[in-house]
Amino acid sequence: MNQLHSLKLFALLLILKSTILLPTPTAVAETPNDDEMIPRGVVERLLRLNIPDFMGVEKELLIGKLPGNLPVEIPQPTNTQIIGTIQRGKDNYQIELDIPQPATQVESFYQSQLTSKGWKQQKQPSPQQAFATTANQSNQNIGYCKSEKGPSINLSISQSEKTSTAVSIGLSTDKNNYFVDT
Repeated sequence: MNQLHSLKLFALLLILKSTILLPTPTAVAETPNDDEMIPRGVVERLLRLNIPDFMGVEKELLIGKLPGNLPVEIPQPTNTQIIGTIQRGKDNYQIELDIPQPATQVESFYQSQLTSKGWKQQKQPSPQQAFATTANQSNQNIGYCKSEKGPSINLSISQSEKTSTAVSIGLSTDKNNYFVDT
């Protein structure tokens, strides 16, 4: 999971670096598909999705949807927008959502939905933030597990606007990749 966050940070830094060093364009080129602001190939390359990881696991990017073969039901509040999913092999998924609700409501929703389906909330240390947050941002990291043998869900809930929340869901069904601390 930390590798995925490192890859995201690396891609963001590459994008920021390239936008700072490039001259300001005088004209904006039309994109061939209005639904994609950045071409899929660029995103896959920046996130190194076109290269298997160190264990040979291939990754797949799904824009705007969940995989059809998702082994666990992921509850979604009303009006959730699915940004996309990165599937790493058959056992690991990173799902990005935008939810038009405050972070406290989103956190309550997931706690209620997951615990009612037999998931147990885990104790997790809060990761150190790489960037400073502003007064109107709140970040919450919460882990859930079905049993000591998994599967596990890790939620990262970040509110950057009063009524909108970004949610990153890490789902692992790999029996060797669980953090269990009840």
